Amino acid sequence: MIPRAHQAARDGTKMLLQDKLDALKADCLAKTPPKVTLVRQRAVEGLAGLADRAVHAGEQAPAFQLRDGYGGAFSSREALRRGPIVLVFYRGIWCPYCNIDLRALEAASHDIRSLGASLVAVSQQTSDNSLETQRRNGLSFASLVDAGEALRSACPGGRLRRTSREAARP
Repeated sequence: MIPRAHQAARDGTKMLLQDKLDALKADCLAKTPPKVTLVRQRAVEGLAGLADRAVHAGEQAPAFQLRDGYGGAFSSREALRRGPIVLVFYRGIWCPYCNIDLRALEAASHDIRSLGASLVAVSQQTSDNSLETQRRNGLSFASLVDAGEALRSACPGGRLRRTSREAARP
C-alpha cells in the first residue's frame, strides 16, 4: 500500500505541508543507513521542548537590523511601525525540510500581508545563498542574513546545540 503523501505526490494532487514533510522523512529514512538514522533520532530528541521555548505569536522578539541578500537593510523597528512581523528562522538552502516550509510560507504570504504583517526569513547562510534560496523557492519575501547568529541566539529557544553538519559550515 502506498502512503497517502506518496500517492498525492505521484498523482499531482495538492499535499498538505505535513504530508510533504512526512514524505521527505520517509524517503530519507529509506535511503539512510541505520547508524545514521540513530544519530539523527538522538539529535531530534535533543530538540524536545524547543517549541515551548520559542517566541510565540504576539510576543516581542528583540529589535534587530539585518541585511538581505542584496545588501539592503531590514530594520525590525521600521517594519513594526507598519504592522506585525512574521519572523521565520531556517537552517539554509541545503535543508530540504526548510525549503518545503519556505514554499508553504510563500503560498500563505498573500494572506499574511493582507493582514498587515511583514514576512521575513532569517538564516546564517551567506548573502549569495540567501538570494539563491529566494530564487529556488520562488519567495516574494526577503531572506535575511544573520551570519553570526546573533538574532537567533537572542531569541528565546535560539541557543540550539548545533548539528555536526551545521558546525562544519562557516
